[in-house]
Amino acid sequence: MKNSKTRTVILLICGIIVAAYCLMNFIILPLYTRHWQRVQVPDVTNLSLAAAEKILRHSKLVPMRGEIRFDDAVPAGYTIFQNPVANSFVKKGRRVYLISSKGKRPVTVPQLVGTNMRDAQFSIVQNQLIVGRIAYESDPYYPDGVVTAQSIAPETEVMAGSVIDMTVSKGETMGGLFVPDLYGLTQDKAELLLKRSLLTKGRVSFLESANVAPGLVIHQSLQAGERAARGDSVHIILSKSPQAEALSW
Repeated sequence: MKNSKTRTVILLICGIIVAAYCLMNFIILPLYTRHWQRVQVPDVTNLSLAAAEKILRHSKLVPMRGEIRFDDAVPAGYTIFQNPVANSFVKKGRRVYLISSKGKRPVTVPQLVGTNMRDAQFSIVQNQLIVGRIAYESDPYYPDGVVTAQSIAPETEVMAGSVIDMTVSKGETMGGLFVPDLYGLTQDKAELLLKRSLLTKGRVSFLESANVAPGLVIHQSLQAGERAARGDSVHIILSKSPQAEALSW
């Protein structure tokens, strides 16, 4: 009799425990957590921000734009990462933070002018750029095979894979130089300009002039714009005051 009562008590206790578990698990906890309001987070990575936001709103979630990072694999404006992650369960109205891509990291265009063509090509490829059209022109300043111009200025930031065109010197051709305009310059400035133009200062003479300040060029033996060869001499005449004595070098 006593054993029967004990068994009944044990069964009663077990029944109470099971009932309490079911009550807690299926009624109280869902009421507390609003389990019926939980939704599964969709996967919106590798989608455009606009598409990702539309899908999240449709799922009763709130999209929030977060950090923007460089990414070589994901195009600019597309999502890289989301938090909470895809397929997790959250309450309706939960914020989902989106990290998006701003595309590939830009690269800097190297200095090519003044380097030989082979080094310039290597530098272009090394900086994740593409060698474009190469034009060849005669140039009085740069020797044969040296880059004289580039299509994009150095230190410019561009996208990897951008094309860089170059102009390469064929060296100087005979008669390929032009005589600079020396009129009104001092002797020192005239000599410097001739040197930069790969020409040589010739004879310097003086002539009285009432219209031009003393010491300035009033005549040159080769006219401005005239073609000349490297090293050609250009004679100049400088003005002097009418009362000064004539000099000739």
